[in-house]
Amino acid sequence: MRVDIPMPSRFKIEDLFRDNCFVVPVYQRNYAWGKSEVGDFWEDLKDLVKGRRDSHFFGQIVTYRDSSGVQEIIDGQQRLTTSVIFMAAVRDIANEMYEKNTQNSNGSVSLEVSDLLRDIRLQVEQALYRDDDQSPTLVVEPVADRDGNTRLQDFFDDLISSNKKALMVKTTSKPIKDMQTAYKDMTDWIRKMLKEETSIGDQGYTPT
Repeated sequence: MRVDIPMPSRFKIEDLFRDNCFVVPVYQRNYAWGKSEVGDFWEDLKDLVKGRRDSHFFGQIVTYRDSSGVQEIIDGQQRLTTSVIFMAAVRDIANEMYEKNTQNSNGSVSLEVSDLLRDIRLQVEQALYRDDDQSPTLVVEPVADRDGNTRLQDFFDDLISSNKKALMVKTTSKPIKDMQTAYKDMTDWIRKMLKEETSIGDQGYTPT
């Protein structure tokens, strides 16, 4: 019997999320990446940004498209979830820098930089949310903590929508704690890298 073996495909992360809606099925484990795994993820991205690599093998993503067109994640949910958290961190820092730029009265940051920051925000929003109904492009399975108060999905929605209360949640849920740590660490690393750069758009502006 002849078996057709599907060929792997290569995607840009932006296009992967923009063109698909992913869901973590109930049988998959929750988010479990700690500082080591997230740190490796960041170092790979930093090598790309600094030009040490031309491309990066993101890792294997295996999905199953259900009857509604949603992609159920079979393998790769840790990488996909971390990518979404990273994009949310980039968007939030771009928001902060944009607001500071618009409030800056001495003209030290150009209109070109403001446009760049606005474009970053727009690109991330298009990757994180569907155009038709603004639903998230990645849905994690709802899980209650021991007190039954905080669902993982509710927390994740807050985290990727710039809701600062997500970082203040007190919980015994390890997936939530790991997501909080991943977001905080990547935000710190992005800010540190920006401060190490001599300029953004040749303007010499660094975030605080």
